[in-house]
Amino acid sequence: CTTFCDVVLSTCSSQTGNAAYVTRSECATACADFSYRDAGTDGGGEGPTGPDAGDTLNCRLYHLRGAVRDPSRCEDLGPDGGACAR
Repeated sequence: CTTFCDVVLSTCSSQTGNAAYVTRSECATACADFSYRDAGTDGGGEGPTGPDAGDTLNCRLYHLRGAVRDPSRCEDLGPDGGACAR
């Protein structure tokens, strides 16, 4: 969550009008509640390269990579917004 929040807060800021989280604390609290489905050796979970929908950290990592290139995708990173909404 530390790295996720670092990148989200630097990419999606209130200064650019697309903040997914207002504070680091808000991001860390939300991130702690996101499930992460580890692909593991059996391949039964999800890697950080997908999926592109669902209430998981995996989904938010997928969209974060896109938001770094196109900050309009920041809406998918918050706890209740976009493709990764609860």
